Amino acid sequence: MSREVDPTAARRGGTLVLFALILVGALGIFRWRLVHLGGKFREARETAAAAVTTARVKAALMSSSRVSAFDIEIDTEGAVVTLKGQVPANEIRGLAAAIAEDVASPMEVRNELAVVPGVRPDSELEELRRRLGELKIETSVLAALAKHPGHGKKDIRVGVTGERDTLRGSVDDREDKLGAKRLALATEGVGAVVSDLVVHESKELVDGRDGDERLARRLESALFASEVFDVENMEIGVDAGRVTLAGMVRSRAEALLAERIVRDVDDVREVTNALEVAADPVMSDAGRR
Repeated sequence: MSREVDPTAARRGGTLVLFALILVGALGIFRWRLVHLGGKFREARETAAAAVTTARVKAALMSSSRVSAFDIEIDTEGAVVTLKGQVPANEIRGLAAAIAEDVASPMEVRNELAVVPGVRPDSELEELRRRLGELKIETSVLAALAKHPGHGKKDIRVGVTGERDTLRGSVDDREDKLGAKRLALATEGVGAVVSDLVVHESKELVDGRDGDERLARRLESALFASEVFDVENMEIGVDAGRVTLAGMVRSRAEALLAERIVRDVDDVREVTNALEVAADPVMSDAGRR
């Protein structure tokens, strides 16, 4: 006895099978795209990390006066940094590798630099190294001026050419101008200072109404220039040329030295030394004996 096949049921079954096949195919494609995108993401992340490492090694090599003038190619792939190019001596070859290893650690550094005794420094790289050195000196001078209580907020600009430092801008008085020049000369790498600072005294200073304030700044500069005192812990009061020193110093000797420095400044008529010694165990022991 034969059974009749319901055409409607057959069509429904075929539709379900087709739908299942399409769903399986779509899931397969979606999974493939996820894997593909994940690989692309990892590749982009590794490329970015390699670029950062290359830049760090390049910057470190450029900061070396003995290596920076030579054209050294840096290739970072995976966990390996490769140095390529030509240098004139084994000493420079080894120095370049040591710098790269210090920066790229724990990555491996392959030194493929060739030693060619007659190779000359790259003129463009040499000029770049020179300019970087000048910018470093400019930054150091500006930092020294910023730390000084009398110059930190002044309009002073710094330009360096070779070992010559040029100061431009305006200051309140001649003492400020001399103090800025002394600070610049004391900076490492500065051989000479040209001071184009303009003394721009305010009307109050010209009229003499702020003479005490101006004298206080001169005293502060004189104490700071001695490189002995932390002037931030000291207070300088001036009243018609009569000076009062207050605050903390490290020893009685410093208190006496501060008084002597202040007395040697022009326009000081009288000095009251109220400086206190913060801590002096040696003197305390002597007092007890």
